Amino acid sequence: MLREYIGGPENSLLRPAADSILDKDTTYNPLVLYGPTGTGKTLLARGFAHHWSRQYPQDNVVTTSGADFARGCAWDQRASADQRDPAEFVSGEYLPSKFDSADLLVLDNLDELRGHARAQRVLADLCDVFTGRGSRLIATSLHAPGALESLMPRLTSRLEAGLAVPVVIPGPAAREAVLRRLATARGWKLTTPAARDLAAARSMSVPQLNRALVELHQLSGDTNSRIDARLVHRYLESPARHNIVKPVDIRRAVARYFELTVADLKSASRLRATVTARGVYIYVVRELTGNSFRQIGTTLGGRDHTTVLHAYRKTEQLIGSDPSVALAIERLTGRWSAVIPGRTMSTRAK
Repeated sequence: MLREYIGGPENSLLRPAADSILDKDTTYNPLVLYGPTGTGKTLLARGFAHHWSRQYPQDNVVTTSGADFARGCAWDQRASADQRDPAEFVSGEYLPSKFDSADLLVLDNLDELRGHARAQRVLADLCDVFTGRGSRLIATSLHAPGALESLMPRLTSRLEAGLAVPVVIPGPAAREAVLRRLATARGWKLTTPAARDLAAARSMSVPQLNRALVELHQLSGDTNSRIDARLVHRYLESPARHNIVKPVDIRRAVARYFELTVADLKSASRLRATVTARGVYIYVVRELTGNSFRQIGTTLGGRDHTTVLHAYRKTEQLIGSDPSVALAIERLTGRWSAVIPGRTMSTRAK
């Protein structure tokens, strides 16, 4: 996963941070990766966890989201405090064993702790426990710890005692490398001038680069055609390319395709047909718009980032094993070929 990340010189601080973590150097503990959506913070954090597990297989590595951490810290209503082992309390808080026993805890999206006072207190206590025994905490956030007004001062002070590393949108050289990797993964032909010109055109996050590449592939009109500089220039100069596909339109199309209602997609239903349709919606929106998982979750009744990411990855797996899912995605993405100038082919499933 670390090898999959392309940060460029603008993210040069990430390398010493990675070395510090994998060498178990506790000088900078905790480590907070912060920056805007689409910069790869989650990929990096999970990559650290993956490499830690391979390097130290005997260690207990726990990866969770802010929302799941808050749920895990909720009091067990079936057991009163006096039934718990006093040794499990720190500063008056009960530390859930799942997190307390971790040698490395990766907490994705600190922002999701907003409004969860007890979870924040538990995390502050965990920072103290981890510091005392050499365990590590890695967290991601949209903002630096000191800028997160939703966090209590006690937790903020402990997070700021470590290292906060900004993760920014990749620069031109990194964007070009990302485009090449995305094209190669799909088996698409992307010429060097095309990759260079698209990367230099404007600052784009990885999801936005992915969206641009998908649109260019559709604009080419041929599954096996090459994406060259002339096509890129045509794409960049087209005023019709902005906001062509909207999540609300995709949501309606997916509901009709699966003979469901929009309310079904947004509901908590776990019926297989609904779950499949919801996953297809998430996948298509991500591929065609480049919207973040947080943004997509908002269109589904406020689902959190981790839930949406899990559904995306599950659908990605189903594309290769379930022909009906692959067909649904191809037909749904093909719906917009008629309204985008030059598009004559739908996106083919990976």
